Amino acid sequence: MVMNVLATLMVLLLLVSHSAFLSEFASFMFGLTAASGIMQTGLNAFMEFFPDKKGLATGIFYFFGATASFTVPIITGLLSDIDIRLAFGGDLAVGILACLLVTVISIAYDKKKIINAKQ
Repeated sequence: MVMNVLATLMVLLLLVSHSAFLSEFASFMFGLTAASGIMQTGLNAFMEFFPDKKGLATGIFYFFGATASFTVPIITGLLSDIDIRLAFGGDLAVGILACLLVTVISIAYDKKKIINAKQ
């Protein structure tokens, strides 16, 4: 959750910053927080929710990851042709959505742990 929030804040800082130093710092921190093993952590959590279908969960997870790897550069390229702020704004919107989604997943994960502990 922390990494998603930090990555989103760094995109916001990039979007509003007029300082080269702040932009460089935000870019570095975004790269650090976005590439922190979050894919593997997400896959492990996904497989815990569906322990009897780990292969299917892995396939679905990486299918959508690969689809995003292909389509996101196309979409951001089109947005940046119009205005680079649109590309960053889109990234910010995805970051906010990711923060909300990870919060929901975290709550569901905690409930699952409580239910399993009672059994």
